[in-house]
Amino acid sequence: MSKAKNHGSTPAPRGNKKGSPAPELSDRLASFEFWLVRNWRVLFAVAAVVIALVIVYYIVVQVGEARENAAATAVAQATDSTALAAVVKEHANTQAVNPARMQLAVEASKEKRYAEALEYMHMVVGSSADYALTAEALMLAAATHENAGDDNAAADNFKKVAADVKQPLARRTEAAYQAGRILLKAGQTDAARAMLQQAADANAGSKPMEVDYTAEVYARQAKALLNKINGQ
Repeated sequence: MSKAKNHGSTPAPRGNKKGSPAPELSDRLASFEFWLVRNWRVLFAVAAVVIALVIVYYIVVQVGEARENAAATAVAQATDSTALAAVVKEHANTQAVNPARMQLAVEASKEKRYAEALEYMHMVVGSSADYALTAEALMLAAATHENAGDDNAAADNFKKVAADVKQPLARRTEAAYQAGRILLKAGQTDAARAMLQQAADANAGSKPMEVDYTAEVYARQAKALLNKINGQ
């Protein structure tokens, strides 16, 4: 009986071992490494620029904070209006002097120096990042314009506040009522009616627990003027 002929073991098929990268991936990695070697100076330069920008930003922030702190200290140390005006002039490019500008504007308005008062208030509106302070400056500017006899400018300033959704409802309602009142006084009935209606509708659709009662005060005044316009 003959033994079966041994043909030897069958060699394992050639190919990628499990977990080894495919040829395409290896080629891509090689290409990337080649690109990286050739362009490392460019990458280094870009990184250096980014780092420099971060450093510059940090310096600007620190310098800005120092200026604001210095301005706030100077405002606190001012003993009268003359000193306060000097501080405002010296630190004109800071936010910290805006409350001082408002104070000077109020004093100037009381003394009927309307142009000076308006100049201070316009500075606040043009520079303040504080929405509440900006609205306060616009409201005060509107009152100053009215006192100076410029009803159109007064109404325009009130309308800006009334249209600013960033402001609380009560402030917007007050501004809408004031704009309507002034426009009615100026004989602009249709424009007055629109602003007064905005104020009157301040709490429209609100549940009892959601009513803004400060806004409601101006809403009721607006309704009274609307009734007057409509002959009721």
